[in-house]
Amino acid sequence: MKSVSKDKNMRSLAKLEEVITHYSPQLLAVPQMLHTGQRHTARIEQLIGDIIKLAEKTGLEFQKASRREIQEYLSNGRATKHELASLLAERFPDELGAQLPRKRRPWMSEDYRMNIFAAVALAMVCRWKQSRRKLKT
Repeated sequence: MKSVSKDKNMRSLAKLEEVITHYSPQLLAVPQMLHTGQRHTARIEQLIGDIIKLAEKTGLEFQKASRREIQEYLSNGRATKHELASLLAERFPDELGAQLPRKRRPWMSEDYRMNIFAAVALAMVCRWKQSRRKLKT
């Protein structure tokens, strides 16, 4: 996980470019924004657009997945973030088991480690969609 402050989009893109250069991934998983009117939607939509442009510039394949697709793929329907994280921790106990935070109470902020589970879920669905698309062609 990488954190940035001040001019988050520009710094996030710079960090992502470092990660791409260092790891040479085959696929970039990108969240598909479906809900407008969310608190950070405009900035995040701009960031996702810039990430896609970066992928295209570097020749890196990218795939989008929505929250609904993630829920359908991992739990066959509606599940909370914590339920999805628990499923992933069970599926990858050595890698993710110790990272699973306790269930959040209404007055608590979301644990930063939940982003790890969101990223793994997104990557799994995008990889599945990519392989499915390749089978069709």
